[in-house]
Amino acid sequence: MGLQDYVSVTEKGAMKLDTPNMLHFVATEKHLAKHNDEILLYEQEQWIDAKKYLNAIYSQYPGYNANIKSTINAVVEGYSNNPLLTSNIKWNAANYVEFNNGIYSFGSNTLLPKTYDKYQTIKIDCNYVDGATSEILDNTLKMILPDERTRESYLSYLGYIFYKDNLKFGKWTVNYGLTHTCKSTIGNIIVNLLNRTDLVAMIQPKDLGARFISKYTYNKLLLYCDDLTDGYINDTGAWKSGATGSIERIEAKGKDSFTSKERSFCKLIANSNTLLKTQEGQFDDAMKRRTLVFPFNEQILEDDPRYDPELISKLYTDEVEEALVYKSIQAFRKVLQRGEFDETNEMKSYLTELVDSNRQHELLLRELDLDYMQLDDAYNVFNKACINRNMTSMRFDWFTKNLKLPVKHGYIMSEEPRILDKMLYDIALLIDPKIKNKEYAELLGFTKTRTTRNGKKVYIMREKKVSSDLDS
Repeated sequence: MGLQDYVSVTEKGAMKLDTPNMLHFVATEKHLAKHNDEILLYEQEQWIDAKKYLNAIYSQYPGYNANIKSTINAVVEGYSNNPLLTSNIKWNAANYVEFNNGIYSFGSNTLLPKTYDKYQTIKIDCNYVDGATSEILDNTLKMILPDERTRESYLSYLGYIFYKDNLKFGKWTVNYGLTHTCKSTIGNIIVNLLNRTDLVAMIQPKDLGARFISKYTYNKLLLYCDDLTDGYINDTGAWKSGATGSIERIEAKGKDSFTSKERSFCKLIANSNTLLKTQEGQFDDAMKRRTLVFPFNEQILEDDPRYDPELISKLYTDEVEEALVYKSIQAFRKVLQRGEFDETNEMKSYLTELVDSNRQHELLLRELDLDYMQLDDAYNVFNKACINRNMTSMRFDWFTKNLKLPVKHGYIMSEEPRILDKMLYDIALLIDPKIKNKEYAELLGFTKTRTTRNGKKVYIMREKKVSSDLDS
C-alpha cells in the first residue's frame, strides 16, 4: 500500500481522496507525530510537515484543487489529539546530534543509524567521522592558540554548540585579542558549516539590543558577532537569559510572534579587539558566571613567516570540517564528564579585567562626595564627572539604583536627616518642625527665604552667611 492507493477518479474526472484511511496509513507507516503544534511525518530519514508533504504528493494528480487541499489540511489537523500519534520520540534530546551519515550520541560516543524515534529539528550538513584528523587544522590551531590547555577549552566550546541544552552550563563566549590574531579563522569554519542549513545567525553590535534573543535565536545553534569592538551589550538581562536558554516570545521572520515550546539552545561567539562593553556597566556576577573569555594573543602579521594569505581557503574543506567537528565534540565530552568548562588562569584574569572595566561608573560614584545633596543636584554632579572622564553618562534610574546611600525627602542623607541650604521649607519642616520658630532657625544658621522654582514662588531655607573680620 502507498499514498497513491487512496486516490480515485469519479466518472466526471474529478479527484476523490479517501482521507481518513490515508491518514490512518500515514500515522501507522510514517509515524505521524506532533511537535510544537505541528503535525509531522517521518519520510526519507527526516521529520517534515505532514500537510505540506501530502499536498505536494497529491497535487501531481489530475483534479487536485483548493477543496482537496483544504480537506487534507483539515483531516491532518483533526489528528492532533489522535492516539495513533507517535508519542515515544526523544524530541531534540541534547545527547543526540544528527549528521548526514547518522545520529551521534554523546552518551555512548557512537554514531547511531537514523530512526524515527530520535527527532531532531536540526541537521548538521557534514559527516561525523570517528577519529577524523587534519594536519593543516592541527597546525593552525597550534599557531593561533599556542597554549594547549586554552586550545582544548576553546575546542570544547565549539563542541558545546552542538549540544542542545544551555541550562546545564549556561555559557556564552567572547574571543578577545588585538587585530591580526585570527579570532575568526576557526570560528568561520563552524559558521560556514552551520550556514548551509541556516543554523547560524550573523549579528552586528547594533543587533545586541533588548530583543536580540527573541529575534535571532529561534531554530539556531549559533549567534556569531564577528566584530564587537565598537559595540556593546545593550541588554545584559537578555544575555543572561539567553546563555541559560530561556523560553522566549519568538519573532521569527515570516511568522506571527509566538511563545517557544522549548528552551533555546543557541550559543553565542563574539569577537572583539577590546574588552566587551555593556551599555551601563552592568557586568555583574550573574554576567560573569555566564561568560567565557578566550584570549587570542598571537599576532600574525604579513611579514611573519607563518602568515599565509590562502589559509582560509585551505581550511574550507570536508577534511578540516570533519576533523574540527570530531575534535570539538570529543573536547566537550570531557566538559560533560567534568561538569564545567576548563578556564585557565589567563582566561580568569581577562574575565576579571572585563568585569572591572565595566564597573567604572560604580567606582566613580564611590569617589564623589554626594552626601547631603538634593538627588537631582547629585545626579548633575555625577554626569559632569562622567563627561570630564570621557565616560558615557548613565540614566537616572541606574544612578539611583547604584548610589548605595539612603535618600530621604529627595535628599541624599547617610546619617541623621538635617536641614540643608536651599532646601524647600515644607521638607525642612518634616525634618525639624521647630524651624517654624524664627529664632530657632537662625540659631541653626538658617533663614526662611522666598524664591522662584520652576516658575512657582516657594519658600526655601538659606544658610545665613557668617560675617568675618575681612567683611568689615
